[in-house]
Amino acid sequence: MLQYKETVDPRLEAACYSNRRKAYIKRQFSLQSILLWSLFFNKVNISTMIWKRVANQLYTGLVGTVILQKLSEVARLKDEMIADEISDHSVIFKKRVCNMMDTLSKKNKEDTFTILDSLETVWKIQAKPIFFAYEFQLYDVIAHPTSVAWMNQKWYNGLIPNWKRFIWNIKVHPSVALQALCFRFLLHYVLFGVILLMYSYFLLTPLATYKEASMFRLSLELGLYIWTTLDFLQDLMNVLGAWACQREEETRRKNGFKFLFQLNDMWKALGLLCFLLAVGSFLSRMKQTDTFTLAKRFCALLLIFSYLRCTRLFAIHRFTGSSFMFLRYMSVHLVQFLFVTIFMIVGVGIFYQSLLHKNETMNMFSGKWYKWKLWYIIYYPYYQLYGEPFDDKLGFSHEDVHDIDWAVTFVAAMYILVAHLLVICLITAMFTTKYEKVLEQSQMMWQYERFRIISDFRSRWFANLDVLLSPIKYYRYRRMGEERSLKSHELFRNYRHLQILQYIMAGRSLEKSAGTL
Repeated sequence: MLQYKETVDPRLEAACYSNRRKAYIKRQFSLQSILLWSLFFNKVNISTMIWKRVANQLYTGLVGTVILQKLSEVARLKDEMIADEISDHSVIFKKRVCNMMDTLSKKNKEDTFTILDSLETVWKIQAKPIFFAYEFQLYDVIAHPTSVAWMNQKWYNGLIPNWKRFIWNIKVHPSVALQALCFRFLLHYVLFGVILLMYSYFLLTPLATYKEASMFRLSLELGLYIWTTLDFLQDLMNVLGAWACQREEETRRKNGFKFLFQLNDMWKALGLLCFLLAVGSFLSRMKQTDTFTLAKRFCALLLIFSYLRCTRLFAIHRFTGSSFMFLRYMSVHLVQFLFVTIFMIVGVGIFYQSLLHKNETMNMFSGKWYKWKLWYIIYYPYYQLYGEPFDDKLGFSHEDVHDIDWAVTFVAAMYILVAHLLVICLITAMFTTKYEKVLEQSQMMWQYERFRIISDFRSRWFANLDVLLSPIKYYRYRRMGEERSLKSHELFRNYRHLQILQYIMAGRSLEKSAGTL
């Protein structure tokens, strides 16, 4: 159902020397089977009782939440009432996980971070809990204060999570501050901004072929091409790494679904587009022309989309990041609504063209592509959305001497009325009614985007230097991987300590949930 590789937790077999330990393993498998049965048959009381007794309650609660969400989607195709009951059951599991994170964080924050960032296994589904929540877009879990504290620890490398204090710590603790992910991220985009300014200055100078250009102008231009290529190769390594990943994985999901999850990223799409524009800009400069019009188009488009990619710098700040996610979330709803508007625009445009022209065949694709008659179908109704009546073309002007069919004037008037009263007002009402909901959702989506940046820069160096040094990194990882193995009894001792802690905190989280109901 979740498309994961079947993985057996090696820690269950660690230090398995006694009959008591073997009985414990057998009991855990039985409890997991009963819990899975209670989820599929939506037995709330049984699932509550069994969840408290299984191992890894935090990760089990996350997996149970996602399973119930999937079951709710399937049940909604046949019975809305059953789907709502299963959805409520998933909300209960999600609240238990959040309450358990609260109690764990109050008891021992470092152990909580270890639980969130360690591989756990239930029903042969193995993943790190916080990355599992990220993979299935559990915004409530990612935006939880405990998860935010974990992100701050990784982002600031254990220093105080404040930009002003961090800049001061560069002087006080330079070795710690310079290794922080936020310093790597900031340096990366500062260099990117400098390269964009250099390329902007290059576009304001006369263009020439590469043979005629000076070294100074070549450095201004080629800097962005090299940066864009390295950035594209970095994204390509991340995407292809889902198929053949040799490094330590955060989740054991199937390669195809990891690949699709990596592709579902706006920044990677912008990176691909910028790479194609960079190739077009480079090739268009090879041929000598009088105006270099085509080259200027490619270069200008590359600059625009590169500036859009650089706006990721603002996504890390709370105010600008949440505002950016708010605009992005509402833009998605607006684009979905515009798909309906397109059908109305095309229908009205064809009506105009069929009656405005005489009874003759229209050659829609004659001439160059930007002079096709096809574009006139969209032209009039599109600009009428913004209040342009086209008096001389559609018969609204009394001074017009042309004989225009009254049906065109009537349909144009009704179209403007419907477009402004229904379409524009409906969009305004949609934005007004969803403002509070989207504003609350944008805060959680911002934390989700922040987690994406942190997980990305955990394996990325500034200026994409890791692309050039990837063979050295691979060799170093393989060598260190042979030295990282723990003895079985030490592995079991650490694992058992966290299990006992989760068992205690699961009981407290149930008490907290009962108190809030």
